[in-house]
Amino acid sequence: MTVETFIESLTRSEKLLAMELIWRELSYSENAIESPEWHDEVVRKRLQSPAPGESLGLQESLEEIQGRRNASKNTT
Repeated sequence: MTVETFIESLTRSEKLLAMELIWRELSYSENAIESPEWHDEVVRKRLQSPAPGESLGLQESLEEIQGRRNASKNTT
């Protein structure tokens, strides 16, 4: 069985759990993945010129994203 076949056989919940575990492993690894060179420039520009409008806190941002996802699912 290939990794791709194995992943396809997982339920949605299992796939989300696998993503979480993989992300955790990658993000805490001693051999951290380096950001590409262009990333610093993009971050610097965005910090110098943030998008207009009020900033949202983490919880409000998550709720807005979830609302957009739900709206998107309802239009298809």
